Amino acid sequence: MSGYSFFGLILSIIPGFAHLIDGRLGKIRWILLAWFFAIVGGVFFYGSGVGLLLLGLAVGLHSWIGYDFVLAKEDFDTLGNSHILIGLIVILGLFYWGVRGTVFRDFAFDYTALSIPRQNIQSGDLLLGRQSLASKDLRRGSFVGATQSNLRRGDNRQISFQSRLQRMVVQIVGLPGEEVRIVKDVFIVNGRALDGNEFPVPKWLRGQKIDPIIVADGAYFVNTEYNIERRGGNLGLSTGMVEGACVIPSSQIQTRAIMLWKPVSRRGFLKEGQ
Repeated sequence: MSGYSFFGLILSIIPGFAHLIDGRLGKIRWILLAWFFAIVGGVFFYGSGVGLLLLGLAVGLHSWIGYDFVLAKEDFDTLGNSHILIGLIVILGLFYWGVRGTVFRDFAFDYTALSIPRQNIQSGDLLLGRQSLASKDLRRGSFVGATQSNLRRGDNRQISFQSRLQRMVVQIVGLPGEEVRIVKDVFIVNGRALDGNEFPVPKWLRGQKIDPIIVADGAYFVNTEYNIERRGGNLGLSTGMVEGACVIPSSQIQTRAIMLWKPVSRRGFLKEGQ
């Protein structure tokens, strides 16, 4: 390849830039337009199979734009140099992955196992969060991405706790220093009953009689859902077991959710906590 063609490939990191300088932008205008819509669609549907497909298409179209610049050479052997196109797809794929990890490094996607009617959140929804907001102005009702509790097995050795995910979105119910109780499947914080549509008691805690839990300084009582396996007998959760599963130190909070991202039909910003 000539140095001119190689230079064009470098300039094509910005789709169509080499063609623009060379006065041939009109030749690829439809490919460039298709690339633009593939990028926008891929971002909009990010986190789904459709989003992955569109982003893959964007990489392919971007690669072809650069390859088209090389095709202008009269002596270029298209079939014999197809490895250039394959190389471009690999390089640009890594480039897109790098852009995602740098430009959008503050953003994170996490699933939740909670169902919150007031926020129109259902179990399995994907939420968008920001790492820079993980420790800022956390209030009751805030949704945060937190790592799994250290609790694995109940003290009666008949109950095992397993988080559905390594990191999951949980809801803050009790703030540092507050007293949290569960009475008739309702959260009671400092003697005040919380709205069940906004702060529903998770399934694994329903029907349980839990003594008051005082949230330690630098920690939060969170609403979180667990899969529980038990072998015979009553569930018999103790206050200590619930505290170990639901009270998390602020150091375990990694992101603060700001938006319900997927499914797209219910996408919207989350309401601020109390």
